[in-house]
Amino acid sequence: MSKLAFLFPGQGSQYVGMGKEYWNSYGIAKELFEEANETLGFNLQKMCFNSDISTLTQTMNAQPAILTVSVITFKIYMQEIGIEPAYLAGHSLGEYSALVCSGKIAFTDALTIVRKRGELMQFTTDPKMGAMAAVIGETKDVLEILCNQISTEQQPVVIACHNSPTQNVISGHREAVHKVIEKLKDWNIKTAYLKVSAPFHSPLMLEASHKLVSELSKYKYNHWKWPVISNVTALPYGYNESLEVLLQQQMVAPVRWMDTLLYLQQQGINEMVELGPKKVLSELVMQTLTSAHTYPITDSSSLQEIRKELGGMAAHSQKSLEWMEACWTIAVTTRNRNWNDEEYWNDVVVNCNLMREIIGDVEKVKAPPTLEQIQKIQILLETVLSAKKLPIEEKKRIKKEIN
Repeated sequence: MSKLAFLFPGQGSQYVGMGKEYWNSYGIAKELFEEANETLGFNLQKMCFNSDISTLTQTMNAQPAILTVSVITFKIYMQEIGIEPAYLAGHSLGEYSALVCSGKIAFTDALTIVRKRGELMQFTTDPKMGAMAAVIGETKDVLEILCNQISTEQQPVVIACHNSPTQNVISGHREAVHKVIEKLKDWNIKTAYLKVSAPFHSPLMLEASHKLVSELSKYKYNHWKWPVISNVTALPYGYNESLEVLLQQQMVAPVRWMDTLLYLQQQGINEMVELGPKKVLSELVMQTLTSAHTYPITDSSSLQEIRKELGGMAAHSQKSLEWMEACWTIAVTTRNRNWNDEEYWNDVVVNCNLMREIIGDVEKVKAPPTLEQIQKIQILLETVLSAKKLPIEEKKRIKKEIN
């Protein structure tokens, strides 16, 4: 079976009305919007549904809004389809969405962090000082040389995002960015200024990044459920790596998105699900990995289409907690014909207890069982029935019953 990666978009994917369809159709969307409203102290739901785009696009508003809609999309996906990822990755702000969905950061904590992150990014620098621009059609190496030639300590300009072989974003002091753009125009390279409130992922964010560390130190971080790829290293977070350090560096370092996609490809990932507003990342995947399939979930209809596209993979996710309970009941109640005490203990009692532990793990996370958990239950049931020396015909009947 193919492995999946989940991708989470960053700032720029927001639009007025995002999340409204989910609110109308899914209870989990209502719960998370209400949780966000309470955490942030203002009506985020109203801002997403009814505000003007200029208000929603303000960095301090866009970041918690996109995070909330992305987490809602993830929760609905897990509820409706449930096929688990091998890796998670997010673009800039999207890394926080990935960290929430991996279980590393609590949703309410992440809301507070990204609201603060947005305020720091928006207000720490003079909004007239910085600029960002997309560059289409020039290689990273050539662009990096040009930025180095123009950049000074007082007026830096750097590559902020390496998005695909043909798309990069530059960021820094407005004058330096302008000089790079003018040079690129001479080379007939397409550029476009971005509507942002600060020069993200540039040295001008250094002061803001130091202030972010203070905010990050206030929270407790949990265990990973799935590995998350860092924008800074383009590799999964190591279990001993400091989350706070990498998230601080992320504010000033370039987003290594193309390297992230290449890493996923190296791990055998050919299918990726984008969870959040719009489908910006799916387009970047297509520019970078020609053999990869992307599934952007932007509304209920796209969710149903993806269910069909994933085909056989989705069948595994239909195994429910009730199915696992039924397997355990069969393992415990099926007549035993093996009177070897040692074999009975090692292959029946121990394995029935292991099945019970797996069921307990599923109950704790309140999410559909993983494919690995389903496979373990199937193997353990098979081992128990064989240890009880069940006749072949009865074993076939039970298999047909539970499948």
